[in-house]
Amino acid sequence: MTAGAEMKGVAFHSMIAAIGELDGEDAKARVVDALPEPIGASFRSGALTRVGWYPLEHYGLVHDAIQSVLGGGERRARDLGRKSTEIDTRGLLRYVLALTTPGLLIRHANRVFGSYIRGGTVVATRRDVGLYDVTFTNMSGASRWILAEWEGGIGHLLEVAGAKSSSVRRLSATADAQGNVTMVATWTT
Repeated sequence: MTAGAEMKGVAFHSMIAAIGELDGEDAKARVVDALPEPIGASFRSGALTRVGWYPLEHYGLVHDAIQSVLGGGERRARDLGRKSTEIDTRGLLRYVLALTTPGLLIRHANRVFGSYIRGGTVVATRRDVGLYDVTFTNMSGASRWILAEWEGGIGHLLEVAGAKSSSVRRLSATADAQGNVTMVATWTT
């Protein structure tokens, strides 16, 4: 049996930082206080490091706390995905992304996401110019909130790489029984 996917700790930290930037420090503190165990104590004590790997389901607990405290559904998750990805790409990485193209970036989706997700794969399949299917495998632990976040994050990365009018949307709300989910990414340049 294949082990479940894991998220790198930096994603947890960037998500919490994004709440602070979008909703304020009070909202950030309320979400951190609402994190259930075991992730709550781990995050508050600093034991959850930026470089460690944690079960994807634990990342889902962060999203559950966000929805419980702040609400906003998939729109909030998508906005937080954009903001957390912006946080992650500040500095030198932003300039590197500006030197690539949306097509090149999406074709290397597995490498890009491999920095944040392990235990699964991401395959981009070109349907047309500016139109790709992006399929994630072994993501059965990815809640609809996580998937909406990834839609926002992918959209932000495409735009930093020069895409205009980008749209990233899932073909289904959640992963299928095998843990696969496909998103359609479109853009113009």
